[in-house]
This record gives sequence, structure tokens and C-alpha cells, in this order.
Amino acid sequence: NHKYINNNKFNYIPLSGFQPSFVEKSNCNNLLFFGRIEPYKGIENLYQLGEKLLGHNLNYKIIIAGKGEVPKISNLPSNITIINNFIPEEELRDLHESALFTVLPYNSATQSGVIIQSFAYGTPVIAYDVGALGEYVDHLKTGILVKHNDFDAIIDFLVNLDQSAYLNMQDNVRFKFNHKYCDRSFASYSKSLYKSWGISCID
Repeated sequence: NHKYINNNKFNYIPLSGFQPSFVEKSNCNNLLFFGRIEPYKGIENLYQLGEKLLGHNLNYKIIIAGKGEVPKISNLPSNITIINNFIPEEELRDLHESALFTVLPYNSATQSGVIIQSFAYGTPVIAYDVGALGEYVDHLKTGILVKHNDFDAIIDFLVNLDQSAYLNMQDNVRFKFNHKYCDRSFASYSKSLYKSWGISCID
């Protein structure tokens, strides 16, 4: 919690370590989940979202891409594709080219490098407002934050999304990544922090 940290004189160093790799998007109607599949990440919530999208006749596909144990379901919604293996960088880049948003349907979380990696590709994020995820996503600027399993909020957002608003989100994502999460910004912030502690840094 940034407020707690600031009030108690702790120092906060954001996650980083990604190079910008902004992609030109084409045929964007995919909602992408990527990363290792773990129980807390709420894959089953994506199954419900898929059913809701079909129920509203919305032409979005959900791509689940990652290694791990995928929750079993008797009737997988027809708009969901599962790629259940490790995703190399080149394939991940291809997935982001057709991804309108990265989706984080997490049941719980502390922080997530997935958000920053999405920003590195220029992809806005739809995330549940759990754990510290809300510290990374600026609502309606770099994506949206919704309450846990608030499918109606996601549906309403997608129905009313226009191209201008989406392109503005992309611009915000790129700006935020370049000014906060890229290696250069991380190095600059870290040097300033170390100098404030009286530690010499090599430029």
C-alpha cells in the first residue's frame, strides 16, 4: 500500500526488467490471459466470462496461454482457446498483436509482473481489484479495474468501448511504461534512491 509506505518512510521500487516491445495490433478482438497457471489466478472466472460474452452475442475470444494445471470443465465455452504450455517470447508477441486487453481474473494477488509485461507490449489491462493490482492499473486510463467477478462491469465496458477511447488507453500504457517501468526509468529511479541514502552510483 503506497499510502502506508509513504507515511512510514519506506521506499518503494516498482517491478521492472522489461524492454519496450510495442506491437502494431491487428484483428483485435481477443482478451488474453498469459503466464503460469496457478489456482489463485482464477482461470475458472474466465470460463464464466466466456459464457457471459456469448450470452450477450459479443464477438470476443478469450485466449488462455500458459503452463500449469488448467481447471477442468465439462463444456468449455466455444469462445475460449487454451494454449497449455510455456509461451516463448516470440509467440507471446504474436498473441499481443491480436489482444485487445490482457485479463487478470485473479482471486488474490500481491503484485503482478504480467501487467508490466503487458504494458511493454502496449496492451491495456482488465483486472480484478484485488491485492495490489490497483496500484498498477489506472482505471479508464491504462485499462479498467472491476470488483471480483463483476462480469456486468466488464460487459458494459466492452459494449461501450470505442476506437478513440481504446487508442487513448494504448497511448497511456506506452507513456506509463516508458516513464515508470522501462529499464531506463528503473535505473534512474534506483540511482536517485541510492544517492538519497548516501550511496555512490556509477553513471
